[in-house]
Amino acid sequence: MRILNELFERHRRTLAIVLVAIVVVASIAAWYWYEETRPIQITLTYSNKVDYESLIIAIDQGYFKDEGLNVTTKIVVGGIQSAEAIATGAADIGAMGDAPAVIVASRGYHVKIVARYSGGERMHRIIAWTDITSPKDLEGKKVGIQFGSSTQGAFIRWAETNGLNISKVQLVNIQPTDMPEAMKTRQIDAMAGSEPWPTNVEKMCGQDVYELGTSSGLGSNFPMVLVASDKLIQEKPEAIVKVIKAIMRASDYIRDHPDDAASIASGYTGLSLEDEKRCMGDLFWEVGLNQTDVESLTLTANFLKGFGTITEIPDIASFIDRTCLEKAVEEYGS
Repeated sequence: MRILNELFERHRRTLAIVLVAIVVVASIAAWYWYEETRPIQITLTYSNKVDYESLIIAIDQGYFKDEGLNVTTKIVVGGIQSAEAIATGAADIGAMGDAPAVIVASRGYHVKIVARYSGGERMHRIIAWTDITSPKDLEGKKVGIQFGSSTQGAFIRWAETNGLNISKVQLVNIQPTDMPEAMKTRQIDAMAGSEPWPTNVEKMCGQDVYELGTSSGLGSNFPMVLVASDKLIQEKPEAIVKVIKAIMRASDYIRDHPDDAASIASGYTGLSLEDEKRCMGDLFWEVGLNQTDVESLTLTANFLKGFGTITEIPDIASFIDRTCLEKAVEEYGS
């Protein structure tokens, strides 16, 4: 009997050890499964504007969620605020135009351009009072513009191309949402911006204003880019791949279903459906990052340096990381 009790006790201890081992292994397996399947947390910043429509569609249609991302969005008024958010660690990745991207690069922040998702040479428009009949008439006048924006870089080029001495123009740093009222009360004589800001001014001011010029023909495609922090690139590169794939899907949706896309986007931009479709037509919707984009960014850097917005022209090539883009293209096409 004593021998039987000893055998039972010995096997009971063995069984207990085995059961503990099974629980430990199961717990480890469950943890790994949870880590593999739980959504990746990121903070994304962009604007509810026409040239950010790819991101608007991706959010609205749940494309980021489909990719396994849990996205916290920060909506800003312009790209320069996206640049500041990423540079300060308030966001992981964000969308912006060429000028904000160049500005943040020139300041030595640890960020990279990871893709271009849109662009268009007619992206920026200059709206003026009707008594201003030529670009040179802006000398001595007040022009409202958001400093640090892609439009600022475009306006500098437009002025030079049209023989306007920009040193004789009083540029007023103004929030785009305040431009319609500032134009109507003639606190400013003209404004420059990308949509929906010019259309909003035209709607409020009516026949008192008109389109004095656009950024068309200035030698740039004004790329809209995604900029990510080096921290995100190093720690969660798969998140960037997923972001790019979601935007690729959104770009396809815009091209294949332009009316539906315009209907969705107009609910965010505040434009009418007709105006949304018109503004969309000035842009292209394609994810990539080619030599034309690099040349456009370099051109913007030179103009910003000449105007004194930046003190040094950054090495654009070293500010670009195509690794995640290339992987996204491979996965999206497979």
